[in-house]
Amino acid sequence: MKHLREGSYLTMDADKRICLTKTEREAAEQAANTHHVLKSCLIAMCIDPATAEQDACKMEHAVSP
Repeated sequence: MKHLREGSYLTMDADKRICLTKTEREAAEQAANTHHVLKSCLIAMCIDPATAEQDACKMEHAVSP
């Protein structure tokens, strides 16, 4: 967490609640959207949902935004 805070990827308020910066929140939302699209495509190709979930996790790191 210290590394992420020092890199300005997140902030911590007085109550020690952690929040992503706007830029990192947008990146996280994009990654979540990519994951959802990949998983949906895999399921549409008759891949078992549990396998599609695992494969989408791997694939989302290999595709460009």
